[in-house]
Amino acid sequence: MISSRPLVTYPLREASVVEQDSATAVAERLDRAADRGMDEATVAYPVPPGRVDMSQAMQSDAQAYLGLPSSATPFRRRQRRILRRPAQRVGIAIDHSPSMHDVLDAAVAAAWVVEVAASRARQARSTVALSTFDTTAHLVESGSTTHVPVLSTAAPGAGNHSSALPESLELLRGQLELDHFPDDSRLVVVISDSVLAEPERVAHAIDDLHASGVRVLWISIDEDVPAYLPAATATLTATKETLMRALPDAVTQALSDTENPEGYQ
Repeated sequence: MISSRPLVTYPLREASVVEQDSATAVAERLDRAADRGMDEATVAYPVPPGRVDMSQAMQSDAQAYLGLPSSATPFRRRQRRILRRPAQRVGIAIDHSPSMHDVLDAAVAAAWVVEVAASRARQARSTVALSTFDTTAHLVESGSTTHVPVLSTAAPGAGNHSSALPESLELLRGQLELDHFPDDSRLVVVISDSVLAEPERVAHAIDDLHASGVRVLWISIDEDVPAYLPAATATLTATKETLMRALPDAVTQALSDTENPEGYQ
């Protein structure tokens, strides 16, 4: 059994102006992603106001002329209602293995941007949780909107392949209560160079999330997307330089896409 530590606090550094501005911009996009628009229906009424339906008006006149009870509904009114904005629950699992040494800061910064954006969103009800995994998995303590966690790693080649992604996904699942709110927009993102141990366990854990209606997005760093991922998994590739934009773009697109449940492939 691989051990999983519930919560870890890391040293912090002050967020850059670019990171703060990105968080503010992404907050606005989370609000738009939560917007489901309006529902409009036309309802018939026997009395004004409303647009007149001539056939129903003629029926009403005929019934009145013959002394019959009126059953016509000659007036039409449009009724609009704002559709429910689903809450957004986003978990981000970051590969913390030695092979991610060069890109880890960028991955954590991009995840921090999404997390802080959730706290700044005005209309969207957004909750973001972060976890890391190597040979163990744990949640990253959140709370600072001005400082970014700093994760240290061993030099490349100093350890084995990451094996605790399934445990990391399970921690996010519990922290966000993903199984208890099926009507919410639920998304789990994995950021990894895809050099992982026990790919069968990884595929099974992702399949289990899909079975519960949770979308899964895999961001592969500098590597091809692994072949063992379930077909329903949305995927993309990114680099250290593009991750800061790629992660928020992918998250907001997946949360706003109601037509394609898997986000995009």
